[in-house]
Amino acid sequence: MSNNELGSINHILFSPNGKYIGYQISKKIKLWDIKNKKFKIIKSNNYLGIFTFNPNNKNIVFIQNKKLHDILTIWDIEREEEIKAMRLNSSNINSLIFGPNGKYIVLGDGKDIRLLNSINGKEIMILKGHSSTISSLSLHQNGKYLVSGSQDNTIKLWNIKSGKCIKTFIGHNDSVESVVFSLNGKNIISGSLDGTIKKWDIKTGKELVSMISFNDGEWITITPDGYFDASENGAKYLNILTDPLTVTSIDAYYEKFYRPDIVKLAMQGKTVDGLTKILDIKPAPVVKILNIGNESSNNSIDTTNEDNIDITVRIIPKSGGVGEIRILVNGTAKTLDTRAFKAQGRSAPFDKTYNIKLSHGINEIKALAFESTNSARSDESVYKIKSTFKPLHKPTIHALVIGVQEYRNSKFNLKYTRDDAKIFADALESQKNSGLFSDVKVTMLTSQEETSKENILKELEKFKSMNENDVFVFYVGSHGTIDDGSYYLITSNVGSTSTRKLKTDALSQKELQVAISNIQASKKFIVLDTCNSGKLGEELQQRVVLTRGMSESTAIKILSRAMGSTILSASKSDQEAVEGYKGHGLFTYVLVEGLNGKADSNKDGFVKTLELANYVEDEVPNISQKEFSHEQFPNVNTSGQAFPVSRVK
Repeated sequence: MSNNELGSINHILFSPNGKYIGYQISKKIKLWDIKNKKFKIIKSNNYLGIFTFNPNNKNIVFIQNKKLHDILTIWDIEREEEIKAMRLNSSNINSLIFGPNGKYIVLGDGKDIRLLNSINGKEIMILKGHSSTISSLSLHQNGKYLVSGSQDNTIKLWNIKSGKCIKTFIGHNDSVESVVFSLNGKNIISGSLDGTIKKWDIKTGKELVSMISFNDGEWITITPDGYFDASENGAKYLNILTDPLTVTSIDAYYEKFYRPDIVKLAMQGKTVDGLTKILDIKPAPVVKILNIGNESSNNSIDTTNEDNIDITVRIIPKSGGVGEIRILVNGTAKTLDTRAFKAQGRSAPFDKTYNIKLSHGINEIKALAFESTNSARSDESVYKIKSTFKPLHKPTIHALVIGVQEYRNSKFNLKYTRDDAKIFADALESQKNSGLFSDVKVTMLTSQEETSKENILKELEKFKSMNENDVFVFYVGSHGTIDDGSYYLITSNVGSTSTRKLKTDALSQKELQVAISNIQASKKFIVLDTCNSGKLGEELQQRVVLTRGMSESTAIKILSRAMGSTILSASKSDQEAVEGYKGHGLFTYVLVEGLNGKADSNKDGFVKTLELANYVEDEVPNISQKEFSHEQFPNVNTSGQAFPVSRVK
C-alpha cells in the first residue's frame, strides 16, 4: 500500500473482519483491500471527516463537512455506492461509532452524545454531561456501555439503555483525545494531550497506571502512589512537586519506588496493601560540596598533585531529616555514611568531611544525601578536580572469592560452589604475569566457618583502604532470595529462611551495599552466583510466586546503580539455575570462559567488564537451552566505569 497524494492522513481504521484498512485524506476515504491489494476510493466535493465501519463489515459511515452543517453518509463497500445521506443539524461532529449490532450510530456532537437510528437517521437519545467537545467514543464488548473522552479533560462511562452517566474518571490534565475498552472489558485506556496514556479500573473508577513516552524513546509507567517502571533514563524526565517551591525528579526516588513488580500488579488491577505513597515522603536535604571552604561550580576544574583530597560537604536539612550520605567519584561509590543525622534539633546546616582517594586525571566528585527514611535523595553537588599524581605501579586486583557450600541447615547444601569459586579464582590469578596488573591477590573463603555472615563482613572491611588505582572483585556462590523488598545472600550460618531469621542471619542488600561502597577503589566488579538451586531453591522460587514481591533482577539493578558498579548475577528469582555443566554451575563456567578470552569481542587482546557482561548474557541462555532444554537468563547490570579485567594470552 502506498500513498502519493499530498495532505495529512487523519483517520486510520481496520474493518472488523480485518479485510480492509481505511484512511481519510482531504476529500477522499481510501479503503485498501489487504488480500487483493487494491484500493476502493470514496470521493466527495466536500471535505471528508471521521468514518467508521459497520460491525456487519458491509458498510461504512462517514461525515461530510459542509460550512453550516455536516452530512452523515452510509456507503456500501462492495457495490461502492452511497446508500443514504442524512443532514445533521450540526457542524461539530468529532467522533463517530456504531452501536450494538449496527442498529444505531453514536455521534460526538460538540459536548453532547447523540444516538441515531442507522436506517432512518432519527434521533433516539441525547446524552449530556460533558462541558466541552467530545473527542472520542468507544463501545463496550457487551453493547451495554459507552465511554467518552472530552476536551474537558474527563472520561465518562454511560449506560446506553438508560442514557445515564455511571462514572466520571478524573486525572488527565488536558484534553482526552482517545478512549477504548480493554479486551477483557474491565478497563478503560485513555490518551490525552497531557502526554500520558492512562489505564482505569471500570469497577472502582480508579486510575491504575499512567504511561508516558518521550521524544528520545525513553519511557516511564507509574502508579498513582508513585511506584514505577522505566527505561534506563525515563525516570529523569518526570518531576513531582515535593513542597510549594521544590520540583523533584522521580529519579530521586529510584531506590524506593522503582518497582516493576508493583506496576505489573497495578496493570492487572491488583493492589498491595500498606504501601508508602511518594507524596508522603518528606523532602531530602540540600547538599553542597564546599571544597575546603570554597564552593565550586560544575564547570570549574581544580588541580592537585596529591592522590587524595578532603571533601567537605554541607548538609542543609529539610523537613525529611537526613539519612545516608554518599560520595561518588566518576560514577563509582567511594563513601556511604549510614549514621543518621536527624533534622530534629539540628535544622541548621552542618558540615561533614571525607577523605577521598583520587585517580590520575579528572575526578568528578558527586555528593548526595537522603532524607531520614532513605526513600528520596537530594540533587547531586558536583566538584571536579584533576590529579597529576601518577601511580608508581600498575593496578593490583584484590579479590574476595566466596563459595558457600555447607550450611547450618544441611538441606541448603550445594554441590559445585567451592569448585566454582576455585575456577573463578584461578582465572583471576592467571592474570599475574599478563602485564595488565602488577599483582593479583585473591582471598578465598569456602569452609563453613569462613562463609558466615560475620566473617564475610569482617573480610570485606579489610578492603576499605585499597588504593584508588586498584581493582576490587567480589565473587560469591551461594543461594540468594528476595524478602520484604530486599535481596539477601544466604550465608553458611543461616538455618531458616523465615523473614525474621533472614533479617538477622543472612547478608542483606543494604549491608552488602555499605561494605562495598566504602571500598575506595574506583573499579569494582561484582559477581553474584546466588541462584535458586536444589531443595532450598524450590522453596525460594515458591516464596517469590506466593509473595509476588520485588524480583531479584530489580533488587540487583537498584544495588548496581547505588554502588556505581557492574553486577552480574546468575538467574532471575523465579528461575532455577543450571548446575552440573562440566562439573560446575553453568553461569560461573561461562563467566570463566569469557574471562579466559572468549568474551574479547573486538579482538583487542583485553576482556572488559562490558564485553564480559554481554558474553555471559548471550551464552548462558544459549547453552542452557541447548544442553538442558531450559533457558537460564542471567541478570546483567552495567554501571560505573568499564575497565579491563583480563588480558588474552
